[in-house]
Amino acid sequence: MGCPSCGAEITYDKRFAVITVCEYCNSAVIFDEKVASIAGKMSAIAKSDGPLFVGASGSFNKSTNFSVIGRVRYGYENGFWDEWYLRHEDDSTSWFTEDEKRFMHEHAQKLEVNKESILNLSPGQNLELNNVKYGVREIGTAVCEGGQGFLPFQVLSGEEIPFIDLVGDNGETATIEVEPDGTVKFYQGTPLERDDIHVDNTQFGEDEFATEKAAGEGQRERVSYDSSRAKAVQCIHCGGTNDNVDFNQADIKCVHCKQSLEFPEKSFDCPSCSAQIQSYTPDAKSLSCQYCHASVSIAKGEPTLLKKLKDDAKNKKRFGVPIKLGQKATFDGVEFIVVGYLRFKEVDGGIYISHEFLMYNKSWGYRWLVCYDGHYTIQEKFEKIPNIDAKKMLHYDYKREFKVDGKYWKFYESGSGKIDWVEGELTWVAKVGDKSSYIEAIAPPEMVVAEITDKEVEWMKFRYLEEPELAEAFKIPESKFSRRIGIAACQINKKKPYQLSTGLLALVFAIVGFLGFLFIGGDKKVADLSITKEQYKEEFLTPEFELHNDGGIYRADFYSPVDNSWVYLDMALVNERDEADLEFSTNLSYYHGYDDGSWSEGSQKDSVYFKSNQGKFRLLTAGNAGQGESGANIQHGQTVYIKIYENVKVTYYFIFFALAAGFISILHLMLPLFFEGNRWKHTTEDDD
Repeated sequence: MGCPSCGAEITYDKRFAVITVCEYCNSAVIFDEKVASIAGKMSAIAKSDGPLFVGASGSFNKSTNFSVIGRVRYGYENGFWDEWYLRHEDDSTSWFTEDEKRFMHEHAQKLEVNKESILNLSPGQNLELNNVKYGVREIGTAVCEGGQGFLPFQVLSGEEIPFIDLVGDNGETATIEVEPDGTVKFYQGTPLERDDIHVDNTQFGEDEFATEKAAGEGQRERVSYDSSRAKAVQCIHCGGTNDNVDFNQADIKCVHCKQSLEFPEKSFDCPSCSAQIQSYTPDAKSLSCQYCHASVSIAKGEPTLLKKLKDDAKNKKRFGVPIKLGQKATFDGVEFIVVGYLRFKEVDGGIYISHEFLMYNKSWGYRWLVCYDGHYTIQEKFEKIPNIDAKKMLHYDYKREFKVDGKYWKFYESGSGKIDWVEGELTWVAKVGDKSSYIEAIAPPEMVVAEITDKEVEWMKFRYLEEPELAEAFKIPESKFSRRIGIAACQINKKKPYQLSTGLLALVFAIVGFLGFLFIGGDKKVADLSITKEQYKEEFLTPEFELHNDGGIYRADFYSPVDNSWVYLDMALVNERDEADLEFSTNLSYYHGYDDGSWSEGSQKDSVYFKSNQGKFRLLTAGNAGQGESGANIQHGQTVYIKIYENVKVTYYFIFFALAAGFISILHLMLPLFFEGNRWKHTTEDDD
């Protein structure tokens, strides 16, 4: 059948299509029985950067076969997405949605619900549809930007379609769309990874990602990933311009910094300064000009000036973060390039700044690297995206637990802030001053984060990066990264096993020391002496006694029944040759009374430790006695009793050992608690 507009041959299959788009003049043709009429014009839409194209065939997970018979592109505030209309071997149909490297395979389902109840939903809200519990991830209004091939409904360029994105308990996806006539359409499905999508390109004699026009009569042009490249390429590393680049060379170096050039996907003229700005990723929605620092939106294809940022040293600072646009880093065996940067500022009793870098790899997609207080976290993939009401979580108590992605997480904190600085390219239209709220929950070394706006709740999962992994990834010495301040939210205590084992070992030593103190024994008495006041008022030599251990430790215990009086003795240990081997003394004094209450001071006992060789010895003593401070008065003296022991063990060695080991044990066992205390310090600060 011929197109009513241009006469070109078009095909139509009433089993699958209400409308078809002429590939020559883009007319939207509606078939009424055997009569074709023109509903309007479809805008020509750009080639997709994804794996599908109208006319392609393939399979999902190598089991669900399909052929692509139509496509619609929808634009919205932050960019666009593509919906591909699929036909299967049993003539059933489904939809494949592609949105910034997020892929969903969905089927139309019946839904008994009215338009008003749908339009009253809000991001983060929970609801149950067709026996599945969902959370609202995003709400917005899309505009049809164009279509291709067969489509099962009437839609024209410029028509507005309210939409709601949902995510289920087990990772299911769903989309609600409200048509202009008020019809509510509901699509249920599952997310797919890029590796799950297999496109059969053997008909072109090319690999799965072939991008050139297929050879052979009647074969249609393949979708091309790359936009036309400018002859002048701006270096993403240094910002320098390289003119007359020969794209046939394998590795082209920047003439300014000698780094390998990264070829842009698209090039634009800056609407502020007319300098050439370039996009290196297929999904970029906003760019920043390296020359005038203008923020530029390219969500609709043509560059639109958002805001020109003030060019000053303060705004350019990375505060000790040595990562720049264009740098490459390898994480988990995948090489990424840093394409975007934003600085996020939170003001909540102080100014808190995080540095957030967008990295890109063609196969992996986009990955965030975040720096806060010198600590780095890297984005990981979710097994199942949460469908928790994030807005309710803004008011959770600290450490409240909930289950996400198969594990339990503790609520860490919530807050709000705004974008303070933007560089490079981002996958949404990012503007300085954009505000959002966030929540964080932790299960170290991982953390889940929800960013919340009026229209969307975006969940992400991060993993803590230790210094060696970070330095190795960027090939930057660890010393170049700024010092890490405090304990990060999802940082793990790498020293905890050492601290616990050391603490337990020290506790064992403390117990051994304490038991040694309790059960110490073996003292042997070798002398039992007494000296009266008449004897020590002059020099007095005690009877002989024998010491049996050469170089051993001995103890002399003294006792005198002094009562509000004192006795002082000087002594010398005299050997068999009448030589003094050592000298020592003792002072026994004891006072008590009543003065606004009873009191006492001093002691009637004393001990002296000494070392001596073996042999026979006597004590040479001389002393004095008295009462009060009026001076010596031997008449008030008391008898002094002396006992000498050998095989002495110094008990205070055991006491000191037990106390020292006990202190070390307590310290090391408490260190993990100190670590956790620092992690949760903000909770006590908030209470204060």
